Amino acid sequence: MSPLLLTTSARPEQPRPVFAVPLPPSSILQDCLSVYLSTLAPYPSAHTCFSQSGMNPRSHLAPGLIELIAAVDVLVNGKPCDCDIIADCGVGDAVSLEVQLTNLSKNAVGPLALTVVPYQDFQNGVLNYDLEEAVTFIGSNSFYIDTVKPRETSVCAGALLFLYTGDFYLNIKFQDDSARRELPLAWFTLPSVHIRALDTPPQAGA
Repeated sequence: MSPLLLTTSARPEQPRPVFAVPLPPSSILQDCLSVYLSTLAPYPSAHTCFSQSGMNPRSHLAPGLIELIAAVDVLVNGKPCDCDIIADCGVGDAVSLEVQLTNLSKNAVGPLALTVVPYQDFQNGVLNYDLEEAVTFIGSNSFYIDTVKPRETSVCAGALLFLYTGDFYLNIKFQDDSARRELPLAWFTLPSVHIRALDTPPQAGA
């Protein structure tokens, strides 16, 4: 208060991404997880960060690491939300957060761990993660995801409260939580979710 994608082809040397570390070139290919954070009808996909053959400029991952990732979406209060869409909520109101993981590979993957970390961005290069008195989770901010079979979907659902007004962001991180420790833990972080806490709750339909 979580990762794992690579290709078999060699990729040119490039700057290391901020939130991802290089992965072994082929040893965990069969355990690759294609992450698909889907939206619920009638809402269209609000934010596609990753494609099957390249990288969206908004992604934090290097091009060679995300070939198998399909799309990324997060649901806040039942609606798609990301760094380009601000989700409004009322101070003290429970805010639901849902993440859906779909295994698009041909092999079972997992277990995985998912962690949600709130922070504030002061727009001057300073990020504040000390929000214990401003943000509280209803339950845990971490989720355990058991083995996900091919074409199956695992849903992580939680909720949190914002106790003060302001703009907040959620870092959603995935980690390989398997017991095979011969490989280094591999992380990736999705683009941050932007939530604005208001004194007056947003009107229905707004």
